[in-house]
Amino acid sequence: MGKIKAILIDDEAGAREVLNNLLTRFCKDVEIVAEANNLMLGIEQIKKLKPDVVFLDIQMPQYAGYEIVNFIDHIDFSIVFITAYDKYALKAFEISALDYILKPIDFDRLKAAVQKVSEKQNVKIAQEQYSLLNETITKQKTSKITITDKGENLFVNIEDIIAIEGQSAYCKIRPLHGKLFINWFVLIV
Repeated sequence: MGKIKAILIDDEAGAREVLNNLLTRFCKDVEIVAEANNLMLGIEQIKKLKPDVVFLDIQMPQYAGYEIVNFIDHIDFSIVFITAYDKYALKAFEISALDYILKPIDFDRLKAAVQKVSEKQNVKIAQEQYSLLNETITKQKTSKITITDKGENLFVNIEDIIAIEGQSAYCKIRPLHGKLFINWFVLIV
């Protein structure tokens, strides 16, 4: 997985600077792609840059951080609230925030939050890959695979295969009848 793209939204420049420094120093897999000093500017950046995570202050002039749900139809990024106020924690989790960190920021808590974002991204990627594979299998009526065995291409019906086992750089193909194929290249046709 590549870097985690992050946007920082906080009305206090000093708070954004501290968070930026902590992320840069302790969370090397985070790339800060934008900062905003209010929710509306932050939403513009979110729509434009499509971040993986938004570090969001709760209490800001004009709009509170949790009001983000009123301006974005589909939140497909993680939200980590970073605030001095613990009284908004329930509200934050009602909008499915991934984490809630109190100021002053403890860097271990911050690293743990970033780890949650990373794990969520890994699950999302795995789900997308599974969905793509499932769609491909469903749409294509694959009936055979091509096996390269000692320089010769053999066609094997998928229904005749009991198992395909990964083995280092090769795979073992166990057919219902006949010999066991140990192979390094399989082509689905």
